[in-house]
Amino acid sequence: AQLQQLGRQHGATMFMTLVAAFKVLMHRYSGQEDICVGTPIANRTSREVEDLIGFFVNTLALRSDVNSELSFKELLQQVKTTTLEAYEHQDVPFEKVVDVVLKERDMSRNPLFQVMFILQNTPDVPELKLGDVQLSSEGFKHSSSKFDLTFALVENEAGINGSVEYCTDLFDETTIIRMTGHFEELLKAIVKAPQQTVELLGMLKPEETQLLTTFNETKVVYPTATTIAHLFEEQVIKTPDQIAVVFEKDKLTYQQLNERSNQLAHYLRSKGIQEETLVPICVERSIEMIVGVLAILKAGAVYVPIDPEYPAARISYMLQDMGAALVISSSKSKEKLGTHDKVEVVEIDSDWNRIASQPTKNINTTTTPNRLAYILYTSGSTGIPKGVKMPESNLVNLLRWQEKQFENYDRKVLQFASLNFDVSFQEIFSTLCFGSALHLVSEDRRKDMAEIVKDIDEQGLTHLFVPYIVLKSLAEYVAPLDRNALYLEEIIVAGEQLKLTEDIGIFLEKNNIKLINQYGPTEAHVVSSYNVTDNYLTTPLPPIGKPIDNVQLYILNPGKDLCAVSIPGELYIAGAQVAQGYLDRPELTAEKFIPNIFDTEGESLMYKTGDLARWLPDGNIEYLGRIDEQVKIRGYRIELGEIESVLQQSELVKQAVVLAKEDNSGSKRLVAYVVPEAAFDKESMITHLRSRLPEYMVPALWVELESLPLSPNGKIDRKALPNPDLNLASGRGYVAPRNEMEQKLANIWQELLGVEKVGVHDNFFHLGGHSLLAMKMVAHMKKTLLISIPIQVLFQFTTINDLSNYLDWEHDLPEEADSETFEVIKI
Repeated sequence: AQLQQLGRQHGATMFMTLVAAFKVLMHRYSGQEDICVGTPIANRTSREVEDLIGFFVNTLALRSDVNSELSFKELLQQVKTTTLEAYEHQDVPFEKVVDVVLKERDMSRNPLFQVMFILQNTPDVPELKLGDVQLSSEGFKHSSSKFDLTFALVENEAGINGSVEYCTDLFDETTIIRMTGHFEELLKAIVKAPQQTVELLGMLKPEETQLLTTFNETKVVYPTATTIAHLFEEQVIKTPDQIAVVFEKDKLTYQQLNERSNQLAHYLRSKGIQEETLVPICVERSIEMIVGVLAILKAGAVYVPIDPEYPAARISYMLQDMGAALVISSSKSKEKLGTHDKVEVVEIDSDWNRIASQPTKNINTTTTPNRLAYILYTSGSTGIPKGVKMPESNLVNLLRWQEKQFENYDRKVLQFASLNFDVSFQEIFSTLCFGSALHLVSEDRRKDMAEIVKDIDEQGLTHLFVPYIVLKSLAEYVAPLDRNALYLEEIIVAGEQLKLTEDIGIFLEKNNIKLINQYGPTEAHVVSSYNVTDNYLTTPLPPIGKPIDNVQLYILNPGKDLCAVSIPGELYIAGAQVAQGYLDRPELTAEKFIPNIFDTEGESLMYKTGDLARWLPDGNIEYLGRIDEQVKIRGYRIELGEIESVLQQSELVKQAVVLAKEDNSGSKRLVAYVVPEAAFDKESMITHLRSRLPEYMVPALWVELESLPLSPNGKIDRKALPNPDLNLASGRGYVAPRNEMEQKLANIWQELLGVEKVGVHDNFFHLGGHSLLAMKMVAHMKKTLLISIPIQVLFQFTTINDLSNYLDWEHDLPEEADSETFEVIKI
């Protein structure tokens, strides 16, 4: 009755009111605003056809813009207008509409809409006669759904009831029952407050308070009066003579590592470094890098990693932004810092004689709840990087939680991640604070999968923390070796969405490796975890798991109301892992770190991730992608706006847009769409970017446009940008392979890069290659060409022409050569 009254107030029928509510439901479940719903119509518009027997029913497609900011009344008015307009043209056959609207048909789905809404509101006829012919109704059953979803409602004197028909490949019964419950709650909210905006209409059932209770019951009491340095020093007392860190032929025991880092910590104090002083560290991968990070923490200061491979302009900005007075570096990496008169450089290797004169005893530092441990700079959409401030208490909480996950402490962990990547903290300190051995590899070996596998074998490495793309490369590299000799026990994947390919599943099962999928942005480090072990091949896109200790995760709609199970929304993080914000960026901090609306006891914050996710019924969370323009490529977090901003600073560029495109192998590549000021000079544009951005932020593919496509409202229409022609990436024109060697190399490149054809002057890295694909390239050359080369060769000879000349191969190898024993190595 209330629905009928609401409809009459707005000149709408019960059908219009219900279909408007149904569209709100579809909007909530899909996250889409453009909602098209099908509905049948009797199509008996004239008195002359009333007595005719036949099926006159036609189908109407009712399309609406379900904007979250509209009130339900406004949406109802829009639906009314659309419906009445559709009624006026109901005699146009549906097939004719499809022919006009769709130029190409996809036979895997229904045209125009995939959901149907039906309201039967004609009274039942108790007895129907046609002269002497007696008619009766018979029920029947069918086993296939005509649409993805069909809501069929019946209105009678008793009220409204109905049924739902659904595609069992997409939904299960539990989901449909939950959906109908949400529809009922939505109708209650609508009749209670029809002036409410669409985004604020409630649809949670009372029992779904589990979102605030069961799913987020993570409270655990940990000692708060401790620091990372204290945890390490406690471990030194337990295992002073055990190996702590290994790099090539160098090793340090826990006692030796503790003494060296203490000496450097005292030296830093003698240089005026106080508690919470920001101390940048720019050191290549080495034992000295670990000593430096640990010493900064022991001195009570805050470490700020700077990658020696960063462009000089980016390093200079970071030093100025943090107001650094002293930086820890090395004789090798010092030259990357440039000249900064006000910044003192401590060379951890060449200055060691002076450092070694300092005491080896521990430094007693005070512990405060908000004391920072590190600041990590991440990509920024405004064109400049931003520093994330991470408190030490958050990281202690992470380490204590991680400790409980260990099945044993006799672990050998590969330190793989860059120090600028937050995973490096977990690698280093979940190892050193609990008595395991940390194994480092040089930057060159880190890029060579053959060397990584060799290290795993020779060092007996048991644990890895790697991005998905490295796991994929490792599985593909090991697959043809037909061996079972890996010591690995556990791999933790983080940094980007995990995709379980068949190669990965076979690799994990064959080697009996436990796989953990962890999630957490730099602003919160790790906040959820999921054990994938039992679902290698049945869950291609595993969940990101459940919240870790003392973390609360909320999935909210645009109105910041809780989303029900299965409903997508933005993921918010609260609790012990949330960072303090961004260094000297109060406006951005206020935008992303907002008051925790679920905290009734204090004034805590929660972080607005920009990630789209949804709760699963078992309390795990499924990651669905990004809401904004941030992307993850090979584990690196990239704001596309930063690349665009830097690119448009070039005098060569009038307009530019950067997108991340996925190739045939599932790997993402950056694509730059450029409207040049004059002639298109890709090489100069790349040089401009490399002088200001890290290599991983330089687009691999470039597309020249006369103008950028615009949407009707005048904004750049990113969806209308053309797919890049991978075969034009070199900029020199296509030159086909000229001999057998060049053709075989081209075949390998085409397979790895997902390109139809590769010319001899095409640059491997300009076509989308990167260090991880270079690993695969080396492996493929060994397998198919029976040639082993150091991975550095590919970084030096980047075209087929140059690589072929380097190899200088002028004879055929025996077809039956054993690839495991026969190698051609030419240096």
